[in-house]
Amino acid sequence: SAKSKRDGKMYLSYYPVISKESRQRIILEIRKTNLHRRSEKAIEEIAAMLNPKLRGWINYYGKYGRKAFNDVMRKLDNRLGWYLMKKHKINSVWAAFDMLRNIRSEKPKLFAHWKFASQK
Repeated sequence: SAKSKRDGKMYLSYYPVISKESRQRIILEIRKTNLHRRSEKAIEEIAAMLNPKLRGWINYYGKYGRKAFNDVMRKLDNRLGWYLMKKHKINSVWAAFDMLRNIRSEKPKLFAHWKFASQK
């Protein structure tokens, strides 16, 4: 339910978000990429491989329920962190995610979901 701004009354509302099944399907697709086994590829190659799918998901699911969709995209960031650990032989999870944050700040448009998350 939601509260009306006009008269302050409560009413039933609907807020469309990505469904649980769709979230699970996207997460499964992300898992299938096996990023942690692609350490021979540069991060730019990984971005080129993933961006078409990311743009499609963003165009379809990103219009509504931005927070729920960004939660799903955070799973991809986790995978990218593990990819960096394998690629650069980093033993610390924190160091790998620091590296990912640095890459994101240097190249904020590298992955489509990074650009999408920074838009309001």
